[in-house]
Amino acid sequence: MTVPWIENRKAKYLLKSGKYRRIQQSLQLEYPDFVIDQITLVMDVFAGYDKTLVDNIRKVIPSKKETDSIIYNMQKSVISSCANLSRTFKIRSKFE
Repeated sequence: MTVPWIENRKAKYLLKSGKYRRIQQSLQLEYPDFVIDQITLVMDVFAGYDKTLVDNIRKVIPSKKETDSIIYNMQKSVISSCANLSRTFKIRSKFE
């Protein structure tokens, strides 16, 4: 999972998708009877996402209710992480 700025979301998705392509190809050669697929999860700093996130999660978990729950929890995680980072930066800059 990666958490880029809003404008970089698509670029980060392409970067993450390409990053593991060789591993996918190696696995496909090693296990020709299996379908090898990559699940790429990209959500921006404000917990925004596009249809590819839903599509990728649905590859593993077809239930809409469960997919929505996973995305909701991912959003909570991203927002709380960003809030914690902001608090940390605020505290550090206050004393410096």
